[in-house]
Amino acid sequence: MNHDPRPIPEHVRQQLNQTIDDFNRGELAGSGSHYVARYRASYLFLDRSDHGRVRPIIRLQYTGKLDAWEFALYRPSLEDYETDVSFFPGERQVDGTLQGALQAGLEAHPPLAKGEDPDASWWDRLVGGLFGRH
Repeated sequence: MNHDPRPIPEHVRQQLNQTIDDFNRGELAGSGSHYVARYRASYLFLDRSDHGRVRPIIRLQYTGKLDAWEFALYRPSLEDYETDVSFFPGERQVDGTLQGALQAGLEAHPPLAKGEDPDASWWDRLVGGLFGRH
């Protein structure tokens, strides 16, 4: 974790918001999902709205450089963010950039289908998908 946290300057926030908007219009177009940014001091929290249900996905900490964000993945089972994560879907996308983090978030926490329970485990989703239960 960065021991010299820097608040995210307003001009950087504007640039980040544009990148997020571009990603939403490109990667998530027509899916019923979009990323939502929240800022707090040196942190950028990226939540995602899936058909109107908002849930946390990732947290990035600003280091002063746009290509060196510190990445943390949300863990629904513990309701926290973990910085020391590995071996998760999307891991290879984490490259210090916002774009890489957005893509990693999509792979680690795939968008929910309309009506899907955001609190269901990956196992519940798999079994429900295999046997047609929702």
